[in-house]
Amino acid sequence: MKTILDTNVLISATFWDGNESEIIRRAEAGAIEADADYIISGDRHLLDLEEFEHIKIIRAWQLLELLDKKI
Repeated sequence: MKTILDTNVLISATFWDGNESEIIRRAEAGAIEADADYIISGDRHLLDLEEFEHIKIIRAWQLLELLDKKI
């Protein structure tokens, strides 16, 4: 699965423990690529778009649910 994390997700992952930091832990274990399937964001303006250039925009918890379904 290919994803893009926006800046607020990266900042949250860096400074707080939660869904965002869990995504980084899983990515470090083997998940980051270009040509993304998802943009992960907490930014309401991006989330309202729902999609950007055929890339779905979802929240961190939604990505974790998708990852859990793949396991």
